[in-house]
Amino acid sequence: MVRIMDTVILCVFVLLAVVIDEANAYMWNWMWSGTHPQGRAPPEMVNDGPVDNGDLERDHPRNIQARLLLNETEARYYQDLPCDSDKMCGRGRFCDLHYGGCHRHRQPGHQCRRDGHCQKGHDCMFGTCRATIPERTLGARCRNNKDCSHNMCCAKQHGESVCKQKLPLQAKCFIPPGGIEYVIDTMCPCEEGLVCSETVVMEKREQEFVLRFWTDEGHMRCQAR
Repeated sequence: MVRIMDTVILCVFVLLAVVIDEANAYMWNWMWSGTHPQGRAPPEMVNDGPVDNGDLERDHPRNIQARLLLNETEARYYQDLPCDSDKMCGRGRFCDLHYGGCHRHRQPGHQCRRDGHCQKGHDCMFGTCRATIPERTLGARCRNNKDCSHNMCCAKQHGESVCKQKLPLQAKCFIPPGGIEYVIDTMCPCEEGLVCSETVVMEKREQEFVLRFWTDEGHMRCQAR
């Protein structure tokens, strides 16, 4: 009697497996009936694994889902992987030294804290991944004036040292004597043959007043020596 019951239960499970498999195949057949002749799905769709069918391979729903699951699993694995250098994370990834985990290189426009966070060919400029600017050109990184082309200088922009254009005739040229404002953003001196000077002659008391309360009015400009 026990053997008969076991046989019946086994048959029921086999029958359920067949029905579920047929239902799965019917569902895929229905989904693809609009793109295949006679409303039938291609033979390769009967299986549950990824599909290999030429142009349909990449955009097939199963393959898209498989890639998403793979990327999610891979991202979780690398994010949980402890690291103290970029080399430990493998190709296409960096080590977040602050949190000690691996992450994928960030795309242009995404936030960053250093160049190693960005994809190849991009730098972390002003906290954002941007395309690398050729050396000695406007906006390129620099350490001193020698790193910039003629008629340029190395000056601060939002805390980054970059190549800037020297100031032309009549350009505003006032800079503060120091402080945080000067450290974050600076400007180049006037072009050769020009000097930054007051546009009008003032008494000493007037000069003190201007330097305190009129520094944003552009009273100092590049003029001929």
